[in-house]
Amino acid sequence: TYLLEALALFQQRGDKFETARVLISLSWHARWHVRHSEDFERSVDYFQQAQQLLAGQRDDLRRGWLLVELFEVYMGLGRVNEAFSNDAEQQALYRRLNRPDLLRESLHWESVLASRHSTLEHALRARYQCLELTKKLAGSAEGGTPVIDIGWNYFELAEIYRAAGDLQKAKGYFDMASEIFTAQDFVEGQELHRRGLGYTLLAEERFEEAEAIFRAHLSWARGLLVPGEGAVTLTGRGSTCIGLGRYQV
Repeated sequence: TYLLEALALFQQRGDKFETARVLISLSWHARWHVRHSEDFERSVDYFQQAQQLLAGQRDDLRRGWLLVELFEVYMGLGRVNEAFSNDAEQQALYRRLNRPDLLRESLHWESVLASRHSTLEHALRARYQCLELTKKLAGSAEGGTPVIDIGWNYFELAEIYRAAGDLQKAKGYFDMASEIFTAQDFVEGQELHRRGLGYTLLAEERFEEAEAIFRAHLSWARGLLVPGEGAVTLTGRGSTCIGLGRYQV
């Protein structure tokens, strides 16, 4: 009620920027208090109104941020094509603004979400663009991004190729990622490489080797505050036990 009252007042004053801010707040409220599909639709409508208002306010960075939020709302609605079209608009904006840091982040998430909601070819295309940009930023005079981010891109490429069934390329990129993670003494990266290698061995039906890797990785994964990693590892270990004919452990 208060937000709608504020919206009416700012609209009456003709304050486009503050009107857009209230519309964004209304969209967040609709999005995070979802009861029906109409709540998502209302969230999209609020965001689109805010986007139109900000388009003429010479606040392109805020508009880019708004496009990120729109992407997530479209994904929540299952409108995948519109989501990725929105993502392309956001990236075009960052290119025009010469913001490679924001473009790199956008490409990263496009690849991650494309691997789940689009095609592996789409995910690979965005990931290679992200890798190329990350390398440029890592070598830039401004200091760029940490070299460890290059390792993350190699790791993500390995995961995509593993999902695609190209195990040789997957292992190659896992090894490239591991080399960087080890040189940077990055324990989390080393452990995720171990888990990825375990799943690659599982796909090759090298069950005993995979089971040993999952067992070693599990002791680290169980110490994380995020339970998902432990669940992923337990799934892998369970699959290796089935492959070994050990149905009760």
